[in-house]
Amino acid sequence: MRHLADMTVKSRTSVLVSCVLTTFLAANAANGQVAVWGDNSTGQTSLSGIGRTVDISCGWFHTTVLHDCGTVSVFGDSMLGQHNVPAFNRPIVAVAAGGYHSAALDDSGAVICWGDNTMGQCAVPVGLGGVLEISAGGLHTLARTSNGVVGWGDNSSGQSVMPIGYGIPNSIAAGGVHSLAITSSGKVFAWGANNFGQCNVTQIPTAATKVSAGLVHSMALGANGNVYAWGANGVGQGVVPPDVSNIVDIAAGGTFSLALSAENKIYIWGAASEGQFDLPEMPRPIDRLVAGYQHAAISNFCEGDLNGDGVVDGTDVGIVLAGWGGSNGDVNCDGITDGTDFFMVVSSLGSCM
Repeated sequence: MRHLADMTVKSRTSVLVSCVLTTFLAANAANGQVAVWGDNSTGQTSLSGIGRTVDISCGWFHTTVLHDCGTVSVFGDSMLGQHNVPAFNRPIVAVAAGGYHSAALDDSGAVICWGDNTMGQCAVPVGLGGVLEISAGGLHTLARTSNGVVGWGDNSSGQSVMPIGYGIPNSIAAGGVHSLAITSSGKVFAWGANNFGQCNVTQIPTAATKVSAGLVHSMALGANGNVYAWGANGVGQGVVPPDVSNIVDIAAGGTFSLALSAENKIYIWGAASEGQFDLPEMPRPIDRLVAGYQHAAISNFCEGDLNGDGVVDGTDVGIVLAGWGGSNGDVNCDGITDGTDFFMVVSSLGSCM
């Protein structure tokens, strides 16, 4: 970490410290990095102590957050051990929240799971490594490697075993009792329960770039910026509104759907009984859009070389007196790297802001 002990104008240090810290805290309050809304029956939207995030995921009644310093927090329901985050041996790079369990992926490609394990959804296969992506479903978990997809947990509808003949996919998504994937050519395929048509992939006239699996409906994002949905439509979650376009991200919840446009506008359709449509004030720009059973979350991670070592990586945590002029990134997360990105840090790797 860079040290600034050789500042020559020491007489202004205390003034700068006070001014900078005040500015930093005010900026964080105005440009919070996480917003969560919807059902809060178990506290899944009442996140506290959250600053800069790397990843966020919504389970059915809990929310799992990966902080920029590598620690993981879980909020909401913990009746089945969702809050029992294990000790990690290596830095975590991604998290996924399922029905009542969570999974984490470390930088070596290993997967760690915790929470409900009644169907073996936390029993990571021995020797599994080289994982590139994880997704947690209702009672099953999927991992994508360079050799294909590995699944474990409930397989009563075949949702944990990818069908043969589709090659090695480049994206996956685990739903309630079904799963989705995108082939290397951009085709979407589905497997598992199909009682609501959630595996009857709709006609997608372009290559798909992302898939998202809800409780019993499915979504895909096309390279043309259009959204496609199929499966259950009891409350309108499976019919994309006509004004939804220029989309860059999607998320399928329990009985509702979300889409994020390139202009940072969020579209929501389907059930709204638990406040899923009640969007709070949100950080901009939005990097991550996720949905749980009846709640949703967005976050933005403003990358920057916070410790001044010339590399943007996991060591850029805490607050360091980094000067002004924006040379260290969009610190206050207002979407612009400029003179307002002036902050001071007094914390270290041991804590998250």
